[in-house]
Amino acid sequence: MVASLNIALVEDNDELRDSIADALSGAKHKVVALDCAEALPEAAAFNAFDLIIIDINLPGENGFSLAKRIRQSHSEVGIIIMTARNESRDKREGYAVGADMYMTKPLELDELLAAIDSLARRLFGRSSEDHELIVDKHHMTLSNRKGDSIRLTSAEMSLMVAFSLSIDLRLEKWQIIEILKKEETEDPVRTLVIVIVRLRKKLQTLGVGETAIQVIRGWGYQLCTTLKIL
Repeated sequence: MVASLNIALVEDNDELRDSIADALSGAKHKVVALDCAEALPEAAAFNAFDLIIIDINLPGENGFSLAKRIRQSHSEVGIIIMTARNESRDKREGYAVGADMYMTKPLELDELLAAIDSLARRLFGRSSEDHELIVDKHHMTLSNRKGDSIRLTSAEMSLMVAFSLSIDLRLEKWQIIEILKKEETEDPVRTLVIVIVRLRKKLQTLGVGETAIQVIRGWGYQLCTTLKIL
């Protein structure tokens, strides 16, 4: 398990908010539980938190708006959207406004705790020596432990960052298409495959191997290596 996190929970259902807060506290996290978006700035500045869990259907400002506001000003804060809204368009909007994870209710508390641990390990939990590859967003490069480095295109960079923040390093096809901004192309899936193939070749030049990005048939892709994002 990762170290204790400072977590803000924004959920208007009193019973659910209390049960989640109890579970988070039981897992040794420090929790501020709030019933609306407007209470969050009054509780503390966004950068006081490592992670913010947000319901969408809040009174006043909704969860999408809140997540977007947080992401625009605090790029390093983890954001989990947790909601009963499970349609694809809602998930796309959630990721578009900056969520690292989009989880649908009802869900088991153990599942939420596992997701928090997974996200925290990617965002906060490892040193660069623990990772096989290092992605430098400023210099647009991908490097291995030996110091070998290659340049990435903006599309490849966006894809690697998205993989690093996803659950189990997995992305659905629609997510990748949206990340690559290829929704309006004549054949977005073919374009996606071309980007994946080129990225695989670059990974191979750094010694990762042909299976660095694996196909999950009928669903999407999984990155099978460890990353650190700089």
